[in-house]
Amino acid sequence: MKISINIIEKVMRNHVVLKNIRDDADMTIDTYEVYDPNHAAFKENCLYLLRPEGLTDSEGFPDGLNLVCSGKPDGFDIEKYQHINLLIIEGITPEKNMNLIISIFHRYNSFDERLNSLILENAPLQEIIDLATQMVEMPINILDLNHKVLAISSEMDAPDDPIWKSLKLGYMSEYYENILNTSPTMGDIIRAKGNSIEITSSISGHHVQISLLRSGGRPIAYFGMHKFYETQKPFEKHTLQLYEYLFRKINRNAGQYFAIKADRGLLYEEFLHNLFDQKFKDSDEIDVFLLKLGFNPGVSYQMGLISFRDSDVKADLYFTMMDFLEKLIPDSKCIAMDLFIYIIIPIDGNEYLSDENQKILAEFLGIHHCLCVLSPPFESFLNLHKFKPMFAAVLGFIKNQGRGDRLYHFYEFADLYSMKLLADEMPGKRMVHPMIQKLIDYDAEHHSDYLETLKVYLRNESSISVTASLLHMHRNSLQYRINRIEQLLERNFDDWQLREQLLFQLTYLEYQAVFSEK
Repeated sequence: MKISINIIEKVMRNHVVLKNIRDDADMTIDTYEVYDPNHAAFKENCLYLLRPEGLTDSEGFPDGLNLVCSGKPDGFDIEKYQHINLLIIEGITPEKNMNLIISIFHRYNSFDERLNSLILENAPLQEIIDLATQMVEMPINILDLNHKVLAISSEMDAPDDPIWKSLKLGYMSEYYENILNTSPTMGDIIRAKGNSIEITSSISGHHVQISLLRSGGRPIAYFGMHKFYETQKPFEKHTLQLYEYLFRKINRNAGQYFAIKADRGLLYEEFLHNLFDQKFKDSDEIDVFLLKLGFNPGVSYQMGLISFRDSDVKADLYFTMMDFLEKLIPDSKCIAMDLFIYIIIPIDGNEYLSDENQKILAEFLGIHHCLCVLSPPFESFLNLHKFKPMFAAVLGFIKNQGRGDRLYHFYEFADLYSMKLLADEMPGKRMVHPMIQKLIDYDAEHHSDYLETLKVYLRNESSISVTASLLHMHRNSLQYRINRIEQLLERNFDDWQLREQLLFQLTYLEYQAVFSEK
């Protein structure tokens, strides 16, 4: 096992009187030797031990070299050694210094051998976590994606930390809600630089380090560390180095500790991404993937996009939701992508999703405060890319009209979506019927509302009584106004084709401003 100058400094801290440790110092040291000034080549993986008389020419040491010096030379200036990693030790003899260095290497190599042995023997996670706790000297835990404790340090605690207390007490304890409400979410960790994220807990105020264990690219568990002293300060670098080493070691072997479902891996997400991005050449190429992923290419399907009301919902909850949905609706497949759940449901033998499955889905949505937009039925996955902009548009329509936690069908928005596509292709006055434009101009000039009158009249099947009631007008007054509009346009509204054209135009004008730039 390789160690770092940071780890060595931590163990020897009581004897370190001066030090310079570069920001890029890392776990690169796996051997040590006594410094020989006549030795021409230095090794970056070696820790060099020397006496004060050997620490004379700073320029003779290459960048990043690791040195421990037993004593401070006369007139020593640490500023000249900023390019190397250097510890000046006092209070112990060079011989004791050597023995201490030997013991540090022995300690961590022993830890590494024991850890490798436990992993090889497929030992319980609890044994691995207890050994890891001794190694990093901080309390550590592993949680599944539902925040259930799989293993937690048994011989070290984080006092005064309500989150740690909740973990120790377990599910349904008095403080367990703390775990569910704390940050970070899975999305926070995924978006963080590197494999891990260090935060100040929003509940305890203590520093914690959290990583996602993965298998096959899929998040499968949380690996976390809690600071139990000087809790308001960040973790020291040697602690983070050991933590990252342990995380990588456990993560490489995560598959043997966690049952992995194939349909939660990256293959499904990449398949859907490639469908949406039109990366498949033909249906035959798609069918190969469909069979591999458990779909039947000869069956009709519908796709639902599930969106949570709370946009900051903990992303790990998605996997639990997907498992639950697939049990509720047999043969369905769920995929998490872009903070949505996509559910693909076979409708073999039906023209549309069955009433029973619609009822099941609706109950699920109400309980979990989310909505689902259901696509039209389809057989060919080759055209599935057309659903992506459709879903985005429908979500926009729902937001504008006020969302509900329910099942939405695309056919409810087919007219709006058609208008959106039309507005995208032919914006502005190009689409306006001359009669409509004539009324717009007349109303602007005379401060009248003929266009609104015509709209209500046509939408109510040219009923004078219904229109008069809606506009709060007398029937005779309305009839006079309709006659005036007909005279102005030089047409009457007995022609059903004209009525359909004008109605379409009026609807287009209502939504054109929403969907395209003026």
